[in-house]
Amino acid sequence: MKSLKSCLIGVLFILSQITQEGHPYEIPAHLRITLGAGKVWQEIPPELGSKLGGGNKLDKACKAEYDIGDDIYTGSGEEDLGESPFPCTGFEQTITNDGRNGFFEHFWNPDFPRLTPSNEEQRGYNCGELGDGYNLGLPAILPSACGDHFDSAYRTAQDEWDKAIILYRTGEADKIEEAYYKLGLVAHLLEDIALPAHVHLTPHPQGVVKKIPKTSFLAGPDLYEAFVTARIVDKIAKLGNAIGQEYNVDCLPNLCNFDWSQVHPNPTNLFKLFWYTAQKTQYFASRTTGAFRNAPLVGIGNNFFIDLSGHPHIFSPSLWEGEAEPISDPSELTGKKKAVNAKLQKMADALIPHALKAVAGLYRLFWEETHPPEEPLVFNGLGVDFIATALSSDGSTIVGYIRDKLPPQRPYSVRWTSASGLELLAEAAQAVGGSFANAVSADGNIVAGAMFTPESEAFWWTEAGGMVGLGDLPGGLNHSFAFGISADGSIIAGNGYALRTEAVRWIKNPSTGLFEIDPLNSSVPFFSEAFDVSADGTAIVGYNSDANREATLWRNEEITRLGDLPGGVFDSFARKISANGLVVVGESQSATAWSAFRWTQSDGMVDLGNLPLGFQAFVSGVSGDGSIIVGTDYSCCPGRYEIFIWDPVNGMRQLADVLISRGVGLAGWTLDRVAGVSGDGKTIAGSGINPNSQDEVWIVRNFKP
Repeated sequence: MKSLKSCLIGVLFILSQITQEGHPYEIPAHLRITLGAGKVWQEIPPELGSKLGGGNKLDKACKAEYDIGDDIYTGSGEEDLGESPFPCTGFEQTITNDGRNGFFEHFWNPDFPRLTPSNEEQRGYNCGELGDGYNLGLPAILPSACGDHFDSAYRTAQDEWDKAIILYRTGEADKIEEAYYKLGLVAHLLEDIALPAHVHLTPHPQGVVKKIPKTSFLAGPDLYEAFVTARIVDKIAKLGNAIGQEYNVDCLPNLCNFDWSQVHPNPTNLFKLFWYTAQKTQYFASRTTGAFRNAPLVGIGNNFFIDLSGHPHIFSPSLWEGEAEPISDPSELTGKKKAVNAKLQKMADALIPHALKAVAGLYRLFWEETHPPEEPLVFNGLGVDFIATALSSDGSTIVGYIRDKLPPQRPYSVRWTSASGLELLAEAAQAVGGSFANAVSADGNIVAGAMFTPESEAFWWTEAGGMVGLGDLPGGLNHSFAFGISADGSIIAGNGYALRTEAVRWIKNPSTGLFEIDPLNSSVPFFSEAFDVSADGTAIVGYNSDANREATLWRNEEITRLGDLPGGVFDSFARKISANGLVVVGESQSATAWSAFRWTQSDGMVDLGNLPLGFQAFVSGVSGDGSIIVGTDYSCCPGRYEIFIWDPVNGMRQLADVLISRGVGLAGWTLDRVAGVSGDGKTIAGSGINPNSQDEVWIVRNFKP
């Protein structure tokens, strides 16, 4: 038993030594590059820099899985672990495309040639028959020669990158942490592309238990990978030759004005970084040691790229111009160990800074894509005069009406877009007394309002169909109005008239394309009106009036009365509802004034107050999530309407004051009417008096509270 135990210990010791010495460019070297790259980008944000600490140890289960506390450093270290169903064994999952397949997905020749310049076949893992687009992440023309269940290093990285960007943009703390872990996975894959063997597709084992592709002969370790250790990485990184030289995909060294359409029909920025890194790496040769009496496998360095048509192009200038003289002939990596090591050191002196610059560029790219530069706050007069009543959710379209200057001042519905400017809406024949537009769909393509026939009838309008009447409730006067519209234009809210004014909705019949009127209060005998509808059309707001007018929410055939503010006469109106249907805004009598309110299921009706000296608030718009509210408030002094904007952090403020404090020039302008706010809260539109004392519609873009 003792001798057997000693024998087992001896075998384990030998295996551990073979594994450690056979492939030193493993986790320790990767981690040193991952850390060192953080120092290359000198403007690295503190948040990103703090994710290189590596507080968590690598996964003991030998799996590349995110755990709470993992960061870039951890992700880089765990990437080699893959997602094998046989953890800690090194065996790969090769049956399906699901997950990452470890060792087999760390190679990428961006040119996917079948032959080298010396007419030797390129063996490898992610090559394709007849130069198809498999390596680019495009569909293969024919089945891949190297197995359909293996992605290239780039394709794997792009998948993880896309997930990381989405996770970060949620803004949720736990998902941001996971995004940084995935950034570490991508960093590891990019570091592999700074290894010549990985871009020449030169087969070599990654330790004694890793599979070697069935399409290759058994081979020994790659000489360069076996040479580079964490100590060598640190030694070269400390020289500081790469500091401040992170790769920027907008202008890559010696390739600033490259025509990317030559190599990819629609390249992502990550593709550009991987492609450039791979092309620069493959200037250098690669060579494996012989194994089991087999001849070494080699990769010949080259200075060309292949375009999408299969034509070669020589880089001019060289991608290494002014940096290094590449060793492109694998025969230079033969001879006595001392001479070979000198050549390998020369390669490391060039390729390690190359890897550091690439990964630093990756960090920069990640930060830029998750923190796009803020667009400048802009206020523009539109050079047109009309009464603006509504703004589309996407901020592209303003609707309203203009009037004849002479009595009876006939109204005409209008629509303004940045693309087409101001246009009159073609009116229906029965609109003998004119029309006015009150509401617009999310994309600006459908408009709703009322036309005078000479009574009044609600209408909807499209470019193709023109203005079409929506009808009214049976009986009584012909007296209907449309005030609100769902995002897709299929639900319209307003009022009709039978024995009295009643809140109604018009629902588009998908079979006929016609709208059918539906009273919201059924047989309840009191006045009511509907003013707005949620994006999906399921919630409508307005008021009911029996003894008093009361803000009302209609949802799923149920009526919810929202109450009113304390003090004063009981009187309230619900004017607008957020796109998600969760926030209702309007006005109510308070103890001293008509004040704006914000209602939610959890908080009920909350008083938003008034502007200083204001006493008659009127709400005109609410953002999609209910966080930004706009409207007007009549001020006693100087006796005019002023526009307010409200958000939960700053409360109610005068819009003009906020714009001026942000550096917007409003000299000579008086803003006195607001049409609404876009769904994202960044666009606000309204009207006012310009510096020439003329009425003019204006728009604010890129607003932030």
